[in-house]
Amino acid sequence: MPVPPFLMTFAASTLSPRTLRQAMATGHRYSAPEAVAADIVDQAVALDDLLSTAIELGRPLAGTAGANLASIKRDLFPAVTAQADSVD
Repeated sequence: MPVPPFLMTFAASTLSPRTLRQAMATGHRYSAPEAVAADIVDQAVALDDLLSTAIELGRPLAGTAGANLASIKRDLFPAVTAQADSVD
């Protein structure tokens, strides 16, 4: 399955070269502990704790929602957002 250019740019800017190769070239599916170890995700939680953990992590970020958060993300990943903006 082809990967959209903006997604590949994002992956290349956030994953280590080794993880990027493993994920994209081999289609490796990561378990939760593997994804944490490869720095793909910040943490893994049990399914029963997912909602409460998401709320706990999201609560301090609520003030950045909307245009402010969009601006921060555009500044963090300018190449990604430029490519994503050009997708029809």
